[in-house]
Amino acid sequence: MNKTKEPGKKDRILQAAIKVFSRKGFHQVKVEEVAEEAGVGKGTVYDYFDNKDHLLQEAFRVSLEQYLEVFDRSLEAPLPFWQRIKEIINLHFAFLHNHEEMSYFVMESYNRPLEEIREWLMEMRKERLEVVQRIMKKGIQEGEIREVDVEVASRMFLGLVFAVCPTMVMFDENLPREDTTDKLVDLFRRGLGKG
Repeated sequence: MNKTKEPGKKDRILQAAIKVFSRKGFHQVKVEEVAEEAGVGKGTVYDYFDNKDHLLQEAFRVSLEQYLEVFDRSLEAPLPFWQRIKEIINLHFAFLHNHEEMSYFVMESYNRPLEEIREWLMEMRKERLEVVQRIMKKGIQEGEIREVDVEVASRMFLGLVFAVCPTMVMFDENLPREDTTDKLVDLFRRGLGKG
């Protein structure tokens, strides 16, 4: 029997999974809990997802796509080099604060062996690295930063954005303060700046 899938129900299940996984962790969650949070029956979850691992993978993909949309928007901002760097960090802090459950879920899931989406994840990383490398090259050309290994500098910046910023928001209730972005940019500037 072919069941009709209700539009929006899959998204509701994914959002419920993000909430439940972020509260309890993947291994402690039962599919019934996700179904209850989504307001559907357990069988309905299996209409959309093969198993709990598949649900985790799809929830991770959706969360990371939303997170990366913010990153991509901040990369496109037509600003001078250091203002753009500051804007990227500020937008990330804002996203992390406004989507705490999702951000925590992405952080918790990021290092899981999500084999089915590993190739997609590697492609996402590669695309962002290429964009940041172009920004770094432009910063060198405009005399904003000294001659550096652009790939290393880009990887450092991505580490700052995707590893340091989230841990500051998630694990230290006193951070980030209003001046945190300025301090991060200043440290990064001292490493890349011209004397």
